[in-house]
Amino acid sequence: LSYSDMNNDGVVAPPQGSVVFSDGFESASGWDGSGASWGHSVTEFDQDRVQEGSYSARIYAPKGQSRVAHSNEWVSISNSEPTEYRYSGWAYSESPVIRLGLAMKEDGETGYLTLFDDIRLYNPLNEWVYVEKYVTVPAHITSLNLRLECAAWGSKVGNVWWDDVKIEVVSGSEIVEENNYYPFGLKH
Repeated sequence: LSYSDMNNDGVVAPPQGSVVFSDGFESASGWDGSGASWGHSVTEFDQDRVQEGSYSARIYAPKGQSRVAHSNEWVSISNSEPTEYRYSGWAYSESPVIRLGLAMKEDGETGYLTLFDDIRLYNPLNEWVYVEKYVTVPAHITSLNLRLECAAWGSKVGNVWWDDVKIEVVSGSEIVEENNYYPFGLKH
């Protein structure tokens, strides 16, 4: 962790976020693939396995495949300079790999997306885990979208339940950089 007490008050302040998109899946709607040029809908809105509230979004991946779902909503943003965002969510996995992604488009983009950033977790099996990542979004990006993925590689099949996913614009952080590493030295 690298930090700087920029205002010299003796306290290193964590980033404060302002939510630009949030979905706890409580409406049990959306995420049907509309608005995305590639991807699937969530498999179902599930009441049996939730982190909070009444519903989560379950994604099922058949053996040897991965399945991706996008939010129906592209969130419009307008930044005059590169701006830090945090995207996050809770996941419960029976699958060997989960992935939460942030898709970014610039104005007039006609392809799948302009930029992409993601978080991947390997073998986070059978427990709820919280994932989050900070990313600097360039000023030319005008819309954001979340992408949920379940990967069932090799002979495994899997389900991943997602809950309370969000995108926040971050301000006021005195934390400059944070890095996490696997026990064998590879960066998360």
